Amino acid sequence: MTTLTAANIGLVASQGMQQQAMEYYRKGFTYNEQKNYEAAILYLNKSIELDSLNPATFISRGHAHFNNSKNRNLKAAIQDFNKAIELDPNNYLPYYNRGIALDEEGDMDAALRDFDRTLSLHPSYENAYYSRGMVYDKQGDVVSALKDYNQAISLNNLHSFAYNSRALLFANNHFSSAWRDYNEAIALNPLSASCFNNRGSLLFSQGNFEAALKDYTAAISLEPSSKSRAHTYMNRGILSIMVGHGDRAHDDINKALSLDSNVYNVVAQYFNSRIERNPHDMFAVMMKGMVARLRGDFEAANEDLQRVVDFHARITLSVAAFITPPPSSPPSSSSPSSSSSSSSPLSSSSPLPDPTALPPTTKLHSSSALPSNTAVQDKFLYHVRQSNPLEGVLEKSIATKIQPDIYARTEPESVIIAFQLENNLAPLP
Repeated sequence: MTTLTAANIGLVASQGMQQQAMEYYRKGFTYNEQKNYEAAILYLNKSIELDSLNPATFISRGHAHFNNSKNRNLKAAIQDFNKAIELDPNNYLPYYNRGIALDEEGDMDAALRDFDRTLSLHPSYENAYYSRGMVYDKQGDVVSALKDYNQAISLNNLHSFAYNSRALLFANNHFSSAWRDYNEAIALNPLSASCFNNRGSLLFSQGNFEAALKDYTAAISLEPSSKSRAHTYMNRGILSIMVGHGDRAHDDINKALSLDSNVYNVVAQYFNSRIERNPHDMFAVMMKGMVARLRGDFEAANEDLQRVVDFHARITLSVAAFITPPPSSPPSSSSPSSSSSSSSPLSSSSPLPDPTALPPTTKLHSSSALPSNTAVQDKFLYHVRQSNPLEGVLEKSIATKIQPDIYARTEPESVIIAFQLENNLAPLP
């Protein structure tokens, strides 16, 4: 007969606690998978109370803290990943997760170090290449970003997010490659509103308004009430302004504001980041100008729109068409504004004017009255209305002064070289 010593009793109790901790862990993990993050945290807390030496529990709770939209806690997530690394320093996953959280916190250099460490432990982990590429992308290092996106796709050719992000890199200067990647991303993930929104913007930038409208509408239909779709409503609203669909523009812009009252700043930030990365991105300059117009900053709007007109690049889209009806003849430079309105005195990321300096956002009050108070905008209106909308005021300059198409080749190394040369490109004289 075995004597039950104090040591044995302690061992049995310890094993029982570990079993109970594991049960709590499994429940927490399941709730994580179901995206019920509040319940996941509750059960994972109980598991850690019983067993504080299981790194998987800290990884799972950190995941829940990061993804809990009701009460997101980045610091708690990072602390959990730190503890998991302390318990198991050779596990790649907490390094990867911590890198994601640090990037979200804005510490991109620390995030890069964690992604490097992840890849040193797991060299074939495609998500680490993709996420590191995203950080390089945000830092403006397009060559490194492109190499990481390429590597992620080579390791997993079903990685729809990598195709989508690579397409964003190509979008400014390599239409055919961007088009191919967006199509691949949508084929792999037909429920991605982001992919449809981004492909819509590519089509918009090429002047294919009808197809762009279909993609924006598809993105909205997938996530009609998501805050992340405020950007898409704004894009579709601006497109509607340019083709003269005032009622739809009014509805879309108001919907964007109802989903995100800061949408003007968000969208302006996004296009500013594109311009910083590529000063020749005339689509981004035009969109920034249109957003400035919507919030009532006509001086900034005119500066951006005139820059598009003056820049002789290979872009075929109309620069500005507004909701007010076209005049019967081109207005003179001294003509007064042709309309008035009740308008209130937009991101992803970038260097911007201080958002606190922008006037407060309010909804538009009239579907037929967006402001136009300068002669230059009225001239835009006349020329765009009276000519092919795909050419507009750029008709002559596009025909005669086009940048060399150095992006015609699709080999990755050729594209890398093209990106390296990008800042030295200039329009032909």
